[in-house]
Amino acid sequence: MFKRFLILITLISLLRTANSQAVSQNFEIAQNTEIFNLILKELSTSYIDNIQPGNLTQTAILAMLDQLDPYTNYITDNDVDEYRFMTTGEYGGTGIQTAIRKDTTIVIHLDPAGPAIRSTLKPGDKILKIDDISIVGKTDEELNVIFRGQAGTTIKLTIVKPGEKKESIVEITRANIKVKNVSYTGIVGDNTGYIRLERFTQNAGKEVQDALQKMLQKNINGLILDLRGNGGGLLSEAVDICNLFLNQNQLIASTRSRFAEKNYQYYTTKQPIAPNLPLVVLIDRHSASASEIVAGALQDLDRAVIIGEKSFGKGLVQNIVPLAYNSQLKLTVSKYHIPSGRCIQEIDYTHKDLVGKAHQIAPSEIKTFTTKSGRVVSDGRGIFPDLTDISRSGSALLYHLSNDLCVFDYTNYLVSNGTRFNSIKDIQITDQDIEKFKLYLGDRFYDYPTLATEIASQFDTLVKENPSIAQADKLQQELKNLQQKLKEEEYLKYKQILKSMIAVEIAYFLLPETDVIELSLRDDPDISLATSTLSNKDLMASVLDGTCKDCHNKKK
Repeated sequence: MFKRFLILITLISLLRTANSQAVSQNFEIAQNTEIFNLILKELSTSYIDNIQPGNLTQTAILAMLDQLDPYTNYITDNDVDEYRFMTTGEYGGTGIQTAIRKDTTIVIHLDPAGPAIRSTLKPGDKILKIDDISIVGKTDEELNVIFRGQAGTTIKLTIVKPGEKKESIVEITRANIKVKNVSYTGIVGDNTGYIRLERFTQNAGKEVQDALQKMLQKNINGLILDLRGNGGGLLSEAVDICNLFLNQNQLIASTRSRFAEKNYQYYTTKQPIAPNLPLVVLIDRHSASASEIVAGALQDLDRAVIIGEKSFGKGLVQNIVPLAYNSQLKLTVSKYHIPSGRCIQEIDYTHKDLVGKAHQIAPSEIKTFTTKSGRVVSDGRGIFPDLTDISRSGSALLYHLSNDLCVFDYTNYLVSNGTRFNSIKDIQITDQDIEKFKLYLGDRFYDYPTLATEIASQFDTLVKENPSIAQADKLQQELKNLQQKLKEEEYLKYKQILKSMIAVEIAYFLLPETDVIELSLRDDPDISLATSTLSNKDLMASVLDGTCKDCHNKKK
């Protein structure tokens, strides 16, 4: 009896504390809201110049949210379509993707589902004007707003084709574009099924199921689910996809918030259609959120071998809250945990430094967990793959050539000078082609920073501050030689992958997107590792039971 009394007193005390905190917080909100309104009113009536209250208010809102995590966003009426696309995969627009090169806007990709794909517009075309208005100086974000719009409205582009000087006009009528979640399915290797999932918008689970059922009819010996580059989406779709391979009533994820009544658990609800099919999931540094739930759950339950790079590390869940005047708030409400109990969130937004920057969760805070078979996994750092093809990891050269559009620019040059291919079988990049590529780029080929570059820069600064350093000229030259040597070695190491990059970029210019994806898989190291792993039953078993010596995640 006395024990019950103590529990009752404790609960009453906790409720009083919670109520007291809520009252205090509500008073603080009301106080500061009143101060804000008074300041805005005073500015409106007494400031030396006319103000724009809407802009000032939006600036204040954005600055407030900037103190939190980057996924909590204010969505204005103008931005609603963008967030509708993130959940439904639908938007109104042209399907044009561009990049800006030296103040020139160049088409780099056309969405196969968009109306622009049916026009004369091609990758490599330069856009000079939109509706007779020059777009010089426009940012990618500004152009994206222009290209998107209500279906049925027309946009007029003034363009110049590669290798030509004559301007031409292309008119494109915007349409409602529905982007597929599954962009490609096919057979790779020795009768292995392959599904590329680009996003987790509505019906992603159904699209994967339909693709899988078609391949099961072909008696595939295994499946590769490619989540590379997939930034995530709807958690419910991630659960549905896991359910294709896991039994009913299996916990996939749980979300935990500040309030216990808002914690949820997500289970599989149906019988799987491929419970025993050997499975590999591909991830990379851009696989995030729902992608990490799928990869992490299948890893925790020892259902799939994970191959690729460490994933992004986003363990936060957002809800969309409707606001007044058709605006919305995308609000981080909880963290998700996968079946082992781990949360893979990598950045700690709660404890920022003095300048407001968030950092990785401290190593001392990292905890270990175990998968169903007892393999050791950790939280706080994304999903670590079980196997990695080291031939392509961490190449500064490949990142530079891709991110700085070097490969795109060269391909654009080739196509504008008459290069043509009719099928992927014709696209074969030789050593001579690579030398031509290097010659085309000149100094730009090696124009990227390395550790040796940083050391050389620091030494140059040291010499300027201390001109009397002995043999400074000789040491500086040796450092430059070292930089060049290391870059040459990296080039030779990744030359074969560079050939594949150029071949795929050429295909983007000249061939349908399905051909592009098929070509990209032809020389993909992750695909090679995945198919060889699936064909090796002993290796698959050793990875999943934790006895594989070369795997990242194994038993103690």
